[in-house]
Formats: sequence, C-alpha cells, structure tokens
Amino acid sequence: MSVSATRADRVRWADTAKGLCILLVVLWHVVAKQYLRLEWPEGLRVPGVWGTFCELLLPLRMPLFFTISGMFALNAVHRPWRISARSRVARFLYLYLVWLLIHTALLGLAPDFPTDRATGPAGLLEQLTITPSNLWYLYALALYFVIAKLTWRFPRVVMLGAAFALSVAAASELVPVPGNRAGLLQNLVFFLLGLYFRPYVERLADGVNLPRFALATGVYGALLSAMAATGTEDVPGVWPVVCVAAAAFGVTGSAMLARWDRVAAPLIGIGRRTLPIYVIHMPVLALLDLALARPLAAALDTPFALPIAVLEPILLTAAISWFCLLLHRGLEAARLSRFLLDLPGGAKPRPAAETPPAAAPGHAAAPAGVAAPAGVAAHHPPAQPAVSPTARPAGALPTAAPAAPWPVPAAQPVTQPPAPQATPYPGPAAAPHHSSPFRQDTSGGHPHRVPPSPGLPQPGPASGYVPPDAQATLPYGAYLAVAPPPASHGPGEPAAQPYPAPHMPPGPGVPPDGRPVPDGPARPSPSGGPAPQPGAAPASWFEPPQAVRDASWSPGSPGDGHGAGTAAHDRPQAPAADRPWPPDPETTWPLYPRRGPHDPRS
Repeated sequence: MSVSATRADRVRWADTAKGLCILLVVLWHVVAKQYLRLEWPEGLRVPGVWGTFCELLLPLRMPLFFTISGMFALNAVHRPWRISARSRVARFLYLYLVWLLIHTALLGLAPDFPTDRATGPAGLLEQLTITPSNLWYLYALALYFVIAKLTWRFPRVVMLGAAFALSVAAASELVPVPGNRAGLLQNLVFFLLGLYFRPYVERLADGVNLPRFALATGVYGALLSAMAATGTEDVPGVWPVVCVAAAAFGVTGSAMLARWDRVAAPLIGIGRRTLPIYVIHMPVLALLDLALARPLAAALDTPFALPIAVLEPILLTAAISWFCLLLHRGLEAARLSRFLLDLPGGAKPRPAAETPPAAAPGHAAAPAGVAAPAGVAAHHPPAQPAVSPTARPAGALPTAAPAAPWPVPAAQPVTQPPAPQATPYPGPAAAPHHSSPFRQDTSGGHPHRVPPSPGLPQPGPASGYVPPDAQATLPYGAYLAVAPPPASHGPGEPAAQPYPAPHMPPGPGVPPDGRPVPDGPARPSPSGGPAPQPGAAPASWFEPPQAVRDASWSPGSPGDGHGAGTAAHDRPQAPAADRPWPPDPETTWPLYPRRGPHDPRS
C-alpha cells in the first residue's frame, strides 16, 4: 500500500483520498452495524441524522476507492503476467483467503453481530467464489485486474459500456445480488475509468481550485439531493451517474485537502496503511459491540444519552482505526506481517552485512566479489575540515587538520613487452623516397615529424640528407632565415615550400653557412620547371600545396630542393625589383610565412 518517494509527492491527493475513504468505511460499519442497533430514547433524532449522513456518502466511498485503485494498476497492466500476476492477483487472493478464515473464526464469538459469515463448508465455498464476504474489496481487486489485463486491447467504449450496463443492472437489482455481490458488480466501471483515464483524473486533481471544487460540489449535491428527494435510486442508470459525480467530487476535495498540511498529514499516513485497517476493523468492531452492549444500554437511560449519540460514532471510529494501526505495528515487530499482510515467498531483504556500500556520484558500484579498483576516487578521500574542531585557548591560531594519508595501491606484477630491436636508418641511396611519413598534410601544409628513435645515427646537415627523426636543435634566429619562395612558377607547378636555411645543402648560389644570397639563384619549384623570364609579370606565388597534384616534399625527392646536384639550383633568381616581397626577411608580409615549417612554434 505504500508508494515510492517520487510518486508520493505527485499522488499526495490520492493518499489523502484513500485515508478519508477508509475512515468513511469504518464509520459506515460502526453506524450501520453497531450504532443504529442501540435502543435510543424516543424523540432523539441524532441517530437518524448519522444514518442519513452515512447513506448519502454511499456513492462516494467505494467508487472513489476503486477509481484510485484503477489508476495505480495502469503500470501493472503493461507488465508480463509472470510479474503482475503475483502482486495483483495472487497476493490479493491469498490475503482474501487468509483473512476470510480469520474472520470466520473470530466472528463466531459474536453470533448476533450483523455481517456476512460462513456457517458451514457450503457457505465458505460460496464466499470464496460467487458471493464474497465483507472482505470483497480484495476479491474485487484481483478479479478486476484480470478482466482489465485480458481485455486491454479491446475498444474502451465497448468495455466501459459493458461495465456500465453491469453496474446499472446490479444497482437496480435487475439481477440477483445477495450479500456483497452487488458491490462486486457495481464498481468494475469505476476501476476501468481510473485505469483508462488516469491522465485526465490527475489533470483534474492538479488543476483544482476553489471555483472548480465548488462546481464539483454543486453538481454532486444537486444530483444527490434530487435522487434522495424523488426516491429514484433504483431507477436504472441513476445510481451510476451519481457515483461518477461523487468520484469527481472526491478527487477535487482530496486535492484541496492535500494542500493543508495539518489536515492532510494524518490522512496521508492512514491512506498509506489502508490494508491493515480494512482487514482488521470488522472483527474488532464485532468484539467491541459484544463488550459494550450492556454498558451503553445502561448509559442511554441517563442524561448522557445526547452526548453519547453525538460522539459515539466518531470516538469508536477513531479508536478502532488506532487499534488496527497499533496491531499492525505489533505484527511487523513480530515479523508476522509478511504472512498476514503480504504474500510470502517474495524477495527477501538483504542483510545489512551483505549490503554493498553506496557508490560515489558518477562512479558505478563494483560487482559483488570484485574489489573496487584504486582509481580517481581512491586518491580523493572525503573532504577533511580545514580547521581542527578541538577546543583551543582564546587568541590561539587555528591549527590545520592533519592531511589524509595518500593511499598506496598494492603493487601489481606488470609484464613489459620485449623492446623492439633498433635497426639503423637506411641511407639516402637505399631509400630515396619516404613519402608516407613525410607526405604533405592537407590541413596545415607542413610535413609531419616523427619522434626521434634512440640509438639511430644522426647525420649532419652538410651531408645533404636529413633523416625524418632529426631533432631541431638550432638557435631560434636560424629559423627566421628562410629563403623566400620564387616569384612565379610554371603551369601546374606547386608553390615552393620555404625551408629553414640549415636544412639546405650547399650548392651553387648557397654558401655553406646557409644564408640565402639576394641575387643568387632562386629556390627550385617541386617540378623543376624553367625559370621565369626577366621582365615577365609575376604570377600569384601563393597556392595551397594541397590543391596541386603529384607534389611531394619528401627528402631526396626532386621537389624537396635538398638534392645535391639538382639542376634547379642553376635557375637565376628574379631581380630584387620584381620580387613581391621585401628583401629584408624580418619585414612582415601578409602572405609570407614568418615562421619556418620546422619552427617549434609552428
């Protein structure tokens, strides 16, 4: 009967309604089975008022109860039978059977108490099948759920129409309804209404305000007064319509009551424990009626008859409800509630010693039997107070709390893979082309550099060959002395990629120190095309290298400019007046790369 914490806030009004309904059920049984059977003095109209009041609430109690029960059964209808049959069918049938036997034994002690009871095996079999006892609510919940799940894919109009016709026939006694069979047949329509229209019922409760509550109260009061004044409760269709209006009034009224914490708090507590009150209150009432019959009969002849007539139903209802909750607590303490208030054999609670510790936020808990790894959470212990909480003399400075010890994980044997054997890098004659690690990138235009391998020979820059893993250890100023690209290039030739001077091999027009000569031969293009004619208009020398096909900047290739003996070094350089860049390499040019491709900052 309890709900989860997240659902408790959302269906607060539903718990309020359930608590109010179970109290009205106990009050109705107190008035009908004990209060009105007393011999009150003539002329005292208070008992008649109590009887009329409880009869006017008949359309409200059970229809509202079943509407809320249908709402809570919506999720279980969508579950497989192997899951929902236990909690929604077997559990209620088990409770009905157990408490039917208990009621039969205890009610035998009060033979004059007016309630349905089995006097033999035939009567007990009838109560177990077609005519349930005063515990018929449990029997109805199991039966209604089976019907709802079996007919879930049926058209709702058909199901509601059939259930409404059954309710009309039972309320008008068009079919025989002995005992509590009438209630079993009348309330299926309200269970289906709560099941099918749960979103609308919740919307009605969430959006309730004083005008809407007044409207629901007025409609229910008008229909109830008209039915009572005309005596048309037996007319087919009148009673179910009044019950629908009463259920709407109960939803709005419960939602209004749920906003008053002082009133709603006890009702919510009772609403979450309706089962023990429902199954226990009838034998308790029968035994109290047997015990209080003579004392009350003697007190009615005294002047205290009027106070007793006014307060006795309220006091007896409160006392019975309190005793049922107290007995429920005792059953839980004795661990008997798992047999008397639930279906045994379900999931047992895990002992406290076996409960795994809660995982830190953002970290999944380790499976059972597996040690949690010493990861980030292990190196971040819980926060310690920055100041020691111990007392210190006045004026003394606070002392810092000792730091938490750094956890040292246990040493694990680590198997290192065997180190690869270092092989000498092949010379330029053996491997003239290395386009794979040095092929020009399509994103930045600079070749990729691979980290140096320890133990490999590192030839000097004067040899004309620079291995791909050579370290750039030159001073920063040497990277600024970059040879400018040629003024133009032939058709289909990529723009020359500037290289640092230290990587340029000595050749014609390039002194051994690496600095470019202003009037010397120009840098070759990757394709080694003819030099531009003097006086020709300089073309746009900046072209993205990735847009040119068949270009490679690999060491030793014809287009890298590093091959000793390349005929491109004999190409004459354009005059200084025809250059599109200033002769000073420190001057900034918009399209001139200030940093070389091997500059650590690039």
